[in-house]
Amino acid sequence: MDFIEDHFREQNSNSSLGVITFSIAQEEAIWEEWEQRKIQKPDLEALSEINPSEPFFIKSLEKVQGDERDRIIISLGYGHDTKGILSMNFGPINQAGGEKRLNVVVTRAKEKVILVSSILPQEIDLSRLSTRSSGVAMLQKYLEYAYQGGRMPTQTYGGGEPESDFEYDVKERLEARGLDVDAQIGCSGFRIDLAIKHPKQNNSYILGVECDGATYHSHRSARDRDRLRQEVLEKLGWRIYRVWSTDWIKNPDRIVDDIYRKVQEFTEERGIQIIDNKKTNLEQPHEDLHKYQGEQNPNIFWNNIKMKNNSHVNNTYGFKIYKKYIMAIKKSYDHIYYAEYYRNYLQNLTNDIQMIVKEESPIHMNAIVNRIATVYGIKKTGTRIQRIIKQAIKLGVQQNLFQKNGEFLWSGNSVLPRVPEYGESPRPIEEIAIEEIMTAVEIIVKKEIGITRESLISTTARVFGYNRTGANIEDRINAAIQQLLQKGLFSTYGDQIILTHKDT
Repeated sequence: MDFIEDHFREQNSNSSLGVITFSIAQEEAIWEEWEQRKIQKPDLEALSEINPSEPFFIKSLEKVQGDERDRIIISLGYGHDTKGILSMNFGPINQAGGEKRLNVVVTRAKEKVILVSSILPQEIDLSRLSTRSSGVAMLQKYLEYAYQGGRMPTQTYGGGEPESDFEYDVKERLEARGLDVDAQIGCSGFRIDLAIKHPKQNNSYILGVECDGATYHSHRSARDRDRLRQEVLEKLGWRIYRVWSTDWIKNPDRIVDDIYRKVQEFTEERGIQIIDNKKTNLEQPHEDLHKYQGEQNPNIFWNNIKMKNNSHVNNTYGFKIYKKYIMAIKKSYDHIYYAEYYRNYLQNLTNDIQMIVKEESPIHMNAIVNRIATVYGIKKTGTRIQRIIKQAIKLGVQQNLFQKNGEFLWSGNSVLPRVPEYGESPRPIEEIAIEEIMTAVEIIVKKEIGITRESLISTTARVFGYNRTGANIEDRINAAIQQLLQKGLFSTYGDQIILTHKDT
């Protein structure tokens, strides 16, 4: 409602406005609120009627056909229920032809779209739909488009992987110098092997790096690659730096230094000094998401969404605070690079992993990779780095420095439930060992004496730091409960789960 009022109070022209909802019930609710707002502030009546040729409207998507306005507010109107569950039912969008209805909704604005939503795009789980819905899939993409500030991620950032070990090596050494590098940018036959992001303008690239790797050999001749392809890319505005494998083998440091200098030169041309060894923060401050100034189309307002979990964890059960391992001394990127070829470097890496496991056991493999990346100053961990870390883990298991059970590394057999520190986000549920969840569940049941399964799931989720429970969280906690029932540690008494009484 504030967006509507702000529009009429701040517009100095006859800019028209319309509100589109995803359901008739929501349309009626907004109309009712708007009428109440006009009673409280009588001047809004006249302000909202300043453009009689295109009068203000509030309509559900079923009623919107040829209506167009300068600005459109789209109110999604769907969110989590009181149990924190998000239904995959988005009304008419789920039905056949839902994608056409959505297309009508998002094309009604002449100048600007404001999307109001209480859910994030990643919270829409298409796998939970009973039937394939093109409308819901497109809704998720549109939310992602809006969340990215009016661009699809693939338009700005490369999601590809390097196509050879040579490209991996170049990419990782450039990142070790503080440069932000994407791989396989573009499409069709005009992909650029590596692209370095502008230090201050994160939605643009400052330099393309071509390596004579897999892409090079796929062309008919080096002449095609060297002349035609580079001409096309340079006409599109790219500056290209070519790295030949023969030169790279002889002196990679010289080439990295040369690329770094080029980036600095190009940056200074734009009057911006490059920041070494610091990655520009891509996260928009939460406060900025609550503004709708500027003319980027579309804008988005995430209602009641916290970008980070800052809620206080309910730790009435005395669980241990989860502490991430922090190594006092950072190590050189080259040390992990050499670990692939030299046993002593691999052993050092294994020893580092052992210290992490001792502190955080049981710890998921993904978390191990993240910790090692921090220790060695690696900004992005590709398949090569993960391969080296797996080699070190295999060595550690052989030396009995730690144990591997599935995707988790252990130091000993004991496990205590650990909850996030105040202000910290919870671990992904997949990165919490089922044994740790079982221990937490057992402690909760013992303290509560008796508790329903539904309450036990929500309580366990809450103490592990989850404000809301999705299907994956509920399923994993439920699996832990089921294992304890099968082991005979739990029994049921009516709808209550209780500890099994042991005869002495």
